[in-house]
Amino acid sequence: MKLIVQNYKTGHLALTEVPAPGASAGRLLVRTAFSVVSPATEGKKVITARKNLVGKALSRPISCSKSFVQRDATGWRSPISASPTSWTSR
Repeated sequence: MKLIVQNYKTGHLALTEVPAPGASAGRLLVRTAFSVVSPATEGKKVITARKNLVGKALSRPISCSKSFVQRDATGWRSPISASPTSWTSR
């Protein structure tokens, strides 16, 4: 199976060969006939990845402001304690 891999820092694309997934109990395997890569979407990811933290915040002002509203409502500890790594230790 072929897989397109992109380095978000450089934007470099590579076509690599990977093992095809197998069907297993409780899972559904879907055969894809066609797939499309959007240069605009992927290009935007590369541009965002190259920015520092302030640049990323400035490029997404709505997401950034929502983070501060959430922090003001719940404090700093709430998002940290709700991270996926802490879910398994509960």
